[in-house]
Amino acid sequence: MVSRRLAVTGLCLAMTACVIPELQSPKVNLPPDEDQGQLDASAPPFSPAADGKQAKGTTVDSGAPVQGESLEDPDGSDGRTATYDSLDGTGTRTFQLTPPEDIDLPTIKVALLLPLGSNDSGLRQDAAALRDAAEMALFDWRDERVSLMPLDTKGTFDGAESASVRAVEQGADIILGPLLRTSVGAVSPIAQRADIPVLSFSNDPSVGGNDVYSLGLSPFYEVDRLMAYAVSKGLTRIALLAPDDIYGNLIVQAAQQSLSRYGGEITHLSFYNPAATDFSEQVRYISNYDSRRAALKSRVRELEQRQDEVSKAALRQLSRKETLGNVAFEAILIPTLDELTLRTLAAQLAQYEVDQPAVRFLGLSVWDEFRNLSSEPPLQGAWYIAPPDSGWRQFATRFRDNYGRLPPSIAALSYEAMALTILLAGKEEVVRYQGKLTNPKGFQGVRGIFRLNRNGESERGLAIKQITRKGIEIMEPAPGKFENYLN
Repeated sequence: MVSRRLAVTGLCLAMTACVIPELQSPKVNLPPDEDQGQLDASAPPFSPAADGKQAKGTTVDSGAPVQGESLEDPDGSDGRTATYDSLDGTGTRTFQLTPPEDIDLPTIKVALLLPLGSNDSGLRQDAAALRDAAEMALFDWRDERVSLMPLDTKGTFDGAESASVRAVEQGADIILGPLLRTSVGAVSPIAQRADIPVLSFSNDPSVGGNDVYSLGLSPFYEVDRLMAYAVSKGLTRIALLAPDDIYGNLIVQAAQQSLSRYGGEITHLSFYNPAATDFSEQVRYISNYDSRRAALKSRVRELEQRQDEVSKAALRQLSRKETLGNVAFEAILIPTLDELTLRTLAAQLAQYEVDQPAVRFLGLSVWDEFRNLSSEPPLQGAWYIAPPDSGWRQFATRFRDNYGRLPPSIAALSYEAMALTILLAGKEEVVRYQGKLTNPKGFQGVRGIFRLNRNGESERGLAIKQITRKGIEIMEPAPGKFENYLN
C-alpha cells in the first residue's frame, strides 16, 4: 500500500515553487596509502616553486591569490601536449603557448563567481576549494590568452547579481559558477542579456537553459541509472524511505518517472523528519510490521495446540523471529544525505526484519562519501550509485599535495569547467562557446564522462557499487562513452 502522502508529493512537485535545495558538499577521504600507488603518474606537472613566480602563460586577476606555482617545461620549451580522453578518438591536443609575433590573439576572460565572502564558513571553504581547483586547471592546461577573474557573490542573491554585472563590465567570455541555486537565478538573466554562457556548479536541473548549464550531478540522473540497474536485476517492486523535505520529494518524483519507464513501481512510501534520530514509526509502517507480527502470533497459537515433533520444531524456529511473512517489496531506496541517519535507518530496518539480501538496500552517490559502511552488517549487500574513482583519486592527491588539504568532491566541477573552457577555446582568434558546450559525445572529466544538454542539464557516466564485508566492490562500471547521441 502506498501512503496517501504520495499524492501530496505529486502536487508539490508539479508546482514551480518546489525547488531543489543546495547540497552541502561532504569532504572526501582518500584510500589508504597503498592504493595511492595506483594513481596515474602522467598528470600534468603542478609543483610549488620556491621563488613564488606565477606560471608563464597564465593570468589570475586580483581577487584570487597566486599560489606561487612555477610550471616552466623542463626542456624550456613554450609548447605543451596535454593528454586527455576526448571520446572522439583524438587522444592528444597540442597547445602553442607563444603565438607568432604577427598575430595578436585576444585575451579569453573567464569569470569565476563564488561565495568567497559568505557568512557561512562551510560555503567559504567550498568556495576556496573551487577557486583553487580552477587555478589548478588553469596551470595544467596553460594558455597565455586565458585570464581568470574570481568574483565574490557573498552567497547572496544581491551579491551574485552584482558579481555578474562586474563580469559583464570586465568583458567576460564565459562565467564559471555560481554555486548556489539562488545565485544562479540572479546571474542567469544578466548573463543571457549579455550573451555569455554560464557553467554553474549547482546540481539543480531547473536552473538550466538558454546557455545556462548545471554541472552538478543531477539527482534525476542518479535515480534513473540506479532504477534501470535494479529493474534489470529483477527488482521491480521498490519501497522508498525519504526525508520529508524538498530533496526527498524530488527523489520520489524521479523514482516514479524512472520506474514507470523501466517497468517497476513504488509499492510503499514513507517520509521521515530529516532532523530526527529515531525512525521507528516510519520503518514500522513501511515494513508492515504490525500485520506481520500478528501473523506470527496467530501461527504460534496454532502450533501450540499441536503436540507433534514437527510442530514443536516449528515453534522453536519461530521463537527466534519477530514477524511472519515477507514484505511486499524487493528493494528499498534510502536517499539520505546524512551518514548517521543512514546507519540508524539500516539498523532499524533490520530490527523490524527488513533484511538483505531478501530486500536490497539502494542508495545514491552521497553514500560514496561516507566512511566504513562495510562495518555495518545491515548495509552489507547494499547497492548505490557513484562516479568512477580513478580520476578522482588522482585529482584529490594532487590537490592535497599542492594545497595541503583534501578537496570537497564539488571541487572537481571547477577543475572540469576551467579545463573545458580552455579546451574549447582551441586556437580561434575570436572565442565563442555557444554551440561547443553541447557536444553529444561528451567529455572525459575528473569523475568520468559527462556532457551538457541543451536544456542546461548535465549527464554523467555512473558506476554501480556494492557494500560488502570486505569493502566496496564495483557491480557495474561506469560507461566509457555515451551510447545515445540525442542531445
